[in-house]
Amino acid sequence: MAICTIGPGLDWLWQAVMGADSNPPTLWVLTFLTMAAILALMARYCGHRQRILSDEVERCCKAKSELERQVLKHRKSSHRRGH
Repeated sequence: MAICTIGPGLDWLWQAVMGADSNPPTLWVLTFLTMAAILALMARYCGHRQRILSDEVERCCKAKSELERQVLKHRKSSHRRGH
């Protein structure tokens, strides 16, 4: 739905910038290139955010495994002292 709204909006924008006597194929090429650039930037941003999220999940998993290792070590040492 957003693309159906953005396309005509960009067409109007480029027509306003280029003038009413512009060639319609030129306007559609500019509209398409603008939309492609926006979509490429959005995809790059999403990839960047996904990489940050993956790094954070990996960091949390490492911290959790370290904590579990320490708890297990503590249990083993207290178990030995109890006997």
